[in-house]
Amino acid sequence: MKTNKSHLILKKAYARLKKTNSKFSIRALALKIGVSHVFMMKLLKGTASIPDKKISTLIKVLGLDDLSQGELKEAILYDAVKEKIKAFPNLSQNKKSPSENYEEFPLHHLSILTEWYYLPILDLLTCDFSPKSCENIAQILGIKEYEVLAALEKMKDLGLASLEDAEWKKTNLKMRFPANIPSEITKNYYKKILEKAIKEVSNSNSERYQKRSITNLSVAVNPENIQKAKEKLQACLYEIANDASEGECKEVYFLTTCFYPLSQK
Repeated sequence: MKTNKSHLILKKAYARLKKTNSKFSIRALALKIGVSHVFMMKLLKGTASIPDKKISTLIKVLGLDDLSQGELKEAILYDAVKEKIKAFPNLSQNKKSPSENYEEFPLHHLSILTEWYYLPILDLLTCDFSPKSCENIAQILGIKEYEVLAALEKMKDLGLASLEDAEWKKTNLKMRFPANIPSEITKNYYKKILEKAIKEVSNSNSERYQKRSITNLSVAVNPENIQKAKEKLQACLYEIANDASEGECKEVYFLTTCFYPLSQK
């Protein structure tokens, strides 16, 4: 049976909505989209193509962020031409999307961003060092031991970390917390991250300088291309993360981008 690539993005987004509300059904989703539940089932199975006039509605109802929007558009384009590109073997490779192996979590998991060190603690649990004790993690991140323990207990409650045989582990190797709407949690989180970036810029240690990359550019922008640029930025971040995490990981990094208008209206 021939299937469309776009259904992978839809299935992942629908699964995320189900985590928020276990009673949310395909029939309810179909009603919000404005299609029959039978057709919605075909979309999720990949046996039907997304109607052009329903793309924007799907993006809104499923709460797709910039990365998922870009991946959905690429998948729809691929689905439209996949039969023709089979004539070109070098182009017929089914390339994975940057976020394909990432587990997505719903909005109520954004409480993981209340402190800057929650996500780094999770990633340190996957790094190659021992022992992975609260004391050791606290020393690595420059925080208190009780803060590490409190963070791990919170992440355990959220299903992001587990305690197995007296050892903390990250439940999913790769996680995403898509957020396409602003909130006080995300705003405060990014403020803290940028404050740490400013502190890092002030650090003149030559070894740290060689291990970091801080760049900036100014660019004239056509407003019609802003959304496309945001989607590419998101995809690029995940591609870099995938490349940087190959093999045995021994350190944890922040990768932050800023793309914002300077023009004052």
